[in-house]
Amino acid sequence: MQQDVPRVIAQMPSGTVREDEDIIARLRAVPVLVHQTITLLERGLAAGITPPQITLRDVPEQAQNLVVTEPLTSPMLAAFVALPGRDRECRSAAPAGGRGGRLPRFCCAGVSTAERVPA
Repeated sequence: MQQDVPRVIAQMPSGTVREDEDIIARLRAVPVLVHQTITLLERGLAAGITPPQITLRDVPEQAQNLVVTEPLTSPMLAAFVALPGRDRECRSAAPAGGRGGRLPRFCCAGVSTAERVPA
């Protein structure tokens, strides 16, 4: 998931209002996907069914790399700053702190890698 979401967003067309709205809709759905994935992993852990540890080794770092303090530095929002004049529009859509704008803010608050990745 931590690799699939950025890859899908990067492959989505952008430039028209409709295409940009599609990207925003997909980004807004990411928290649901994260919680669904955590739930499925917890069910697997409870049932004793887990992926090999080596496949999880880099997951915490990969997920943390998606968390940025300045929304415009996120590769997933590249479509919103790639065109001239879009930077100003994006800054108004994603204000400092990520609250109140049209673009979602992503964080992993409350997700402890220590409790999510078995040793």
